[in-house]
Amino acid sequence: MLHELRITGGFAHRDAVFAFERGLTTITGPNESGKSEILDMIRFAMFGAAALRTPTADYGRVAVTLTFSARGVRYRVERTTTGAKLFREDDLLATGVRAVNAKIVAILGYGLAVFDVANVANQNSVAALSAMRAAERKRLIDSTVGLTVLDDLIATCSKDYDALLLTAKAQRMVLQTPKEPEPPPMSMDTLPALRTRLVELRELCDQALVLRAEATKALPPEPLPPSWPEEIEAETTLESLVGLERRRAEVVSQMSTIEATLRDLPEPAYTLEQLKAIEEHLEDWESYREAKEFLRLHPGPPEWSEAAVKEQERLNEEWVRYRAWHRLAAAGKHTCPACSHEWHVHDDEMARLGDWEHRQPTRPVLDSAQAITNAYRALAEWRTLEPRWVIYRSILDVVPHEPPKPAITSMLVIQQHRLRHENMTARNNLTATRADLTAVLATLDPKLPEKVRALRRFHEESAAYTHRRDTRARAIMERDAAALKLAQLPSSLPEKHQEVAAQIAALESYDAAVARWRAACEQQEKHLRLIEAEETKAANLLQAIRALRVVKDRIKNHLIPSLMLVGSALLTSFTGGARRTLEIDDDFNLAIDGVPVEGLSGAAKAAANLALRIGLGQVLTNRVFSVFMGDEIDADMDAGRAVSAASTLRGLTDTIAQVILVSHKRPEADHYIEL
Repeated sequence: MLHELRITGGFAHRDAVFAFERGLTTITGPNESGKSEILDMIRFAMFGAAALRTPTADYGRVAVTLTFSARGVRYRVERTTTGAKLFREDDLLATGVRAVNAKIVAILGYGLAVFDVANVANQNSVAALSAMRAAERKRLIDSTVGLTVLDDLIATCSKDYDALLLTAKAQRMVLQTPKEPEPPPMSMDTLPALRTRLVELRELCDQALVLRAEATKALPPEPLPPSWPEEIEAETTLESLVGLERRRAEVVSQMSTIEATLRDLPEPAYTLEQLKAIEEHLEDWESYREAKEFLRLHPGPPEWSEAAVKEQERLNEEWVRYRAWHRLAAAGKHTCPACSHEWHVHDDEMARLGDWEHRQPTRPVLDSAQAITNAYRALAEWRTLEPRWVIYRSILDVVPHEPPKPAITSMLVIQQHRLRHENMTARNNLTATRADLTAVLATLDPKLPEKVRALRRFHEESAAYTHRRDTRARAIMERDAAALKLAQLPSSLPEKHQEVAAQIAALESYDAAVARWRAACEQQEKHLRLIEAEETKAANLLQAIRALRVVKDRIKNHLIPSLMLVGSALLTSFTGGARRTLEIDDDFNLAIDGVPVEGLSGAAKAAANLALRIGLGQVLTNRVFSVFMGDEIDADMDAGRAVSAASTLRGLTDTIAQVILVSHKRPEADHYIEL
């Protein structure tokens, strides 16, 4: 049943909430007030855009929330034209239009087509069943009940049955019994023994090929011995030449070292006497410059003597007390009320500072503690610098003008010049040694490097000649040994190898043929089992077809009498007893009290269609979703018939939980929704 519907952004309902109770609920109101829109939004909430009367674009801003119960479980669906959510109680079951649509169909067990026949009678469609041809009505009711599903199943099973029988028959026709292969001529040896023999023969053949290649291999050419170098005397050894070459290299290296050392020992530019005079002149020049710089930075004693600073310190203390006394005096006086005697507010503090009322001390020049401290610091610094100042002052008194600049202005350069005089002995010794080495170098052959290379090349070529000669001798011995081993092998090895290989191939081919034959036999048995399984499936399908036909007949035999019974009772109630019997034959032709429904008046026809629809709902869907909704179903009825219809619908609430009726006639109901 339905519980609550919220509509937002509808055509007539911009933001409205409707509550539904058990029993008959009548929705009334003027035209265009949105009565039918409530039922449309219920159908839209349940089944989505397929339930809308106009294109989806017309409902772009519509949003609905519907709370309903099915099979005793409470659900809530929230839907727009582009999205949907379904909740069971407060648990989210599905999200998205397709998922929610599928879930609701699964919950109800039927879709919109059955819902619009069994649960809804829409405006201007009450007589839709009677307006159809009998075959169309039969097809619609079969689809609603589910008989078309059975017909589809019977057709599908029949098609599968024919296909299975045809396939099994065709497979039996093409199935052939495998032929067992003929065994090869019997061999004296088994296949493993032949394979072992073949491996031995193959190894002997490979050995023969290797020996034949070694026996016919070409020998390397006979080498020629190298010639002794013409520029080198006979019996000269490489060690002696290398020793002479090493000696010559040592001499050349020593001479290069001596030349570098001589370049680092230049001759003196001054005599020792000149260097001594320059050194004395440099000392006078540096002393004058140092004294002049010191006196420039410290021209004389400080401005204040120690006694003057102490006097300034005393004056500063008096000046501080004087100023403090006057600051306290400025605070005011007290006056005795009895005798009019006056005294300062800070009389005690002023007494400790002295009497400064009628006298003023001398103001100090150094009027701050920092200035006095700086003066004492200057005196202390002067006591440290005074001895040096006296010395430098005496130097400038003796030498009033700056001496001329000396030729050398650095004591380090003077020391370097003195060192040149000390290195003269070493320079003379190196010169003598260079002369001796030049004489030794003249006795050594300058072509020693070329001779060493030539003799070393001769020894290398001699070693290569010996190696090539020994290699050729080994090749001759290996060729003769291979020819001897080849002569000892049988000459018919290839023929024997081919014979054994042919025997093995015949046996392997037979074994493979036997394996294929056995596999074919197994495959044939497998195919036979598959054919038998298909034949069994066909027999089962035939039984299923027969069972489905029985089920269909039973449903029809139960459905038509049930519909006739329920529909007749509803018809009698709707027409106030004027019409009593609703008849339905096997082809679903309708008759009312023996008169075909096509020949009835509009009111009687509407009552018959309504009875048939509600009867279908009670038979098919009432146990799942106990709701029936009618939209202007009493429009073609007169006042009396409309009252009977409403009374009947109200009486149905004992079996149908909710009946919701949209009407202009305001019939008696349990609940009203007035718009």
